[in-house]
Amino acid sequence: MSKDKKGNWVAWSYDSSPRDTAESILQEVNFMLKDKGIFISSYLDGEQEDWDYKLELELDFLKKETKKDENKN
Repeated sequence: MSKDKKGNWVAWSYDSSPRDTAESILQEVNFMLKDKGIFISSYLDGEQEDWDYKLELELDFLKKETKKDENKN
C-alpha cells in the first residue's frame, strides 16, 4: 500500500454487538465513498420477523460542496 493511501479496515471483538459492528462497517464504507459523492444511509428495522437484526440500506448522492460552502464552516 502506498504511503498516501489510508488503509480502510474495521475490527471488533467476538462479543461485540452485531448492531455496533454493522454500524462501524457502514461508517468506514461511507468514508471510502465520500469522495465519489455517494452515501449509504441506514436504519435498524425494529420489526421482529425471521432475523435478530435487519439493517435497511439506501443509496444517496451527496451534494457537491463549493468553495463558497466550505468557507461557511
